[in-house]
Amino acid sequence: MNKTLILLLLTSLMLVINSCATTKIADKKSKEKPADVSKIEIPQNNLELNNLRLKGRLKANLNGQSNSASFDIKIAGRDSLFMRILGPFSIEVVRFYANKDVFLAYNLIGGTAFTGKPDAESLQEAIGIGVSFQELISLLRSEVPFDFSDYKRVGCDTVSCSYSNDNYSFCQVSTSDIILNYERKTSELESIFTANLELYRNIQGFQLANKFNFKFPDIGNVELVISEFEVNVENLAKMSFSLPSSLKVKNIGGVER
Repeated sequence: MNKTLILLLLTSLMLVINSCATTKIADKKSKEKPADVSKIEIPQNNLELNNLRLKGRLKANLNGQSNSASFDIKIAGRDSLFMRILGPFSIEVVRFYANKDVFLAYNLIGGTAFTGKPDAESLQEAIGIGVSFQELISLLRSEVPFDFSDYKRVGCDTVSCSYSNDNYSFCQVSTSDIILNYERKTSELESIFTANLELYRNIQGFQLANKFNFKFPDIGNVELVISEFEVNVENLAKMSFSLPSSLKVKNIGGVER
């Protein structure tokens, strides 16, 4: 048998082998069942997640201006939140505290402070972004801001389902039962605020997003990337803070301090 015939036989044999392998792979893929979207449910609140501390970097692109900074956020259950924004050389720029009744925002560089009810309208005036305390603390815990049982399924695609409630609050949940995004709309269904939750990590048994992108139409977006998680911290340091006695605080909505 000459070399040319041997080469032809070997080539034919390889083609047959490759063809069989490709067929088996295709058959295997065809037998794989698609995800069952009918079983997708909004994840219940992380009931065992008592306290949470998040550290990382933020990028803000708002009203045509871009800034970046570090942040340190402490969350006590679903009751209160304390945030510090740090500029270059870890210089403290902003302090922010909120609970369900009141917020206090202090701009250390500008020497201004605001207080008021922690709703989206008041926080829009105080810090420039229209997100309520309830939304902020829930999303940072990777939860929906309202009772998950109030949401009703409104549609599904091949990998996720969408839900809404009577507060014009919408969310999208994946087949892994994690929240992909949250959106609040007007009664005319115009988008007011959208949050994308990405890069989930399992932190001590809790599924927590590692990246958040808060989007505000016609204003811009704020992106938070978590570099450090502390879950169920036994003793969070004091959450609230005091202001210089000479500082005049602007009261939004008539809330008394």
